[in-house]
Amino acid sequence: MLFAIIDYLSYRDHKGHYSFREIERNGGLLGINENCPNPAAIPPFSSLFYHPINSFISWIIMYYTDSLWSHYAMFLRNGYLTDQTTGGSTIHPFCDYLDGNGYIKIFIPKFDILKEQIDKLEEAATRKIGNKI
Repeated sequence: MLFAIIDYLSYRDHKGHYSFREIERNGGLLGINENCPNPAAIPPFSSLFYHPINSFISWIIMYYTDSLWSHYAMFLRNGYLTDQTTGGSTIHPFCDYLDGNGYIKIFIPKFDILKEQIDKLEEAATRKIGNKI
């Protein structure tokens, strides 16, 4: 329990592996428009990892997964993401993450994606909207 409290205080104070410098060293960028000027150009099936600056629930996830990233979403077309939350599956614009309250890391796959695969992904994501995981 003591280690968890110390880790949470490190997160709240942005120290150690939760420091902004460490997040940036691991590929994170502050989630602001200037760091992602054209979200619609991010190809489908790309991954978004998110580190909020101040969220107790996100800290719990990071603590128990031993990760800097508490949240994951997958890009669809035109800058939209499909994402799982405690409220269920959602589709929303990437710009929702560009409010300066967290760090983002985007992983773009190195393989070709067929239009049919993108269509299936979007159809499955749309079918799951609102469904709890």
